[in-house]
Amino acid sequence: MINAQYDDYSEDIRDLAQISHQNDSKLIVQLNHCGKNDDMTVEDLQKIARDFGSAASKCKIGGADGVQIHAGHGFLINSLLSPSTNNRNDIYGGEIENRARMLFDAYSEIRKSVGNDFVVGVKIPFSDLIENSISPEESMFAMKRLEEMGIDFVEITSGMVMDGSKASFTPRIGKNEAPFLKNAEIAADGLNIPVISVCGYRTPQFVNQVLENTKIAAISFGRATVREPNLASKWMNSSEKATCISCNQCANSFNGGVITCQVAKKLAHK
Repeated sequence: MINAQYDDYSEDIRDLAQISHQNDSKLIVQLNHCGKNDDMTVEDLQKIARDFGSAASKCKIGGADGVQIHAGHGFLINSLLSPSTNNRNDIYGGEIENRARMLFDAYSEIRKSVGNDFVVGVKIPFSDLIENSISPEESMFAMKRLEEMGIDFVEITSGMVMDGSKASFTPRIGKNEAPFLKNAEIAADGLNIPVISVCGYRTPQFVNQVLENTKIAAISFGRATVREPNLASKWMNSSEKATCISCNQCANSFNGGVITCQVAKKLAHK
């Protein structure tokens, strides 16, 4: 996640891009604003939209292959999208077209900054998993508008909180894989751009099944690769299930700015 005011990030991105490209990978940097305790003015939000553009420009200068707008999990853009947290009565509140305005503005500023030859996507909620949630219809409205504006891909997530509750965006999945799969399938059926499905994929067999039998273009991983950074390489030669148990302890493990698997850490010290 990039601080638009910190110029040295371009050098950090350059280092990451070099490592990615040396390993035949692409670097897509996620851009996010965590939100603010005080109410923001229209001018504040317009400035933040411009900051998204500035941050994307730094990523492009640094050699990244694209950026993704984070519009989920209770952060700023999600808090504006959701009727449960958006009580504004100005151009950023009310109907979904206004509640999604910040998302549209951020994308417009990014595209203005990086041009059309740079990948720009969005991670967006299909549901907040709480009462008074953004509806699937509203989410589809926002995605279709972004598609018309030229966005390159969408990643379907859900949930606003990080407390491990049933409303969490990191659910304890148990034996069931991919709790948000159906939402991603609906999005993929309704859009003409690539749709990525995220959350709770744990076996290569199930991943292949989804990719072969749905319109979903790709699968993304979070917690499973915190536990096993080499998971993709492992699955090149093995069908063994990912060892992540979805305990969510990694969500609160930002030690020194690095997310770590707390279960693996405890096992290593035994």
